[in-house]
Amino acid sequence: ERRLRLLGVRAGSLQKRAGALEYERNTAQAIDTYASVAIDTGAGTTRLF
Repeated sequence: ERRLRLLGVRAGSLQKRAGALEYERNTAQAIDTYASVAIDTGAGTTRLF
């Protein structure tokens, strides 16, 4: 029973980690989109980076 509980804990932390990675990827995509929109708006004259 103890091993089962350990497996459950490990599975839970893996899921949490996967969720965090997914969140980071989505955030990065949102920033990329915002950056390209801002550059388009500035007609290529203003660069964010």
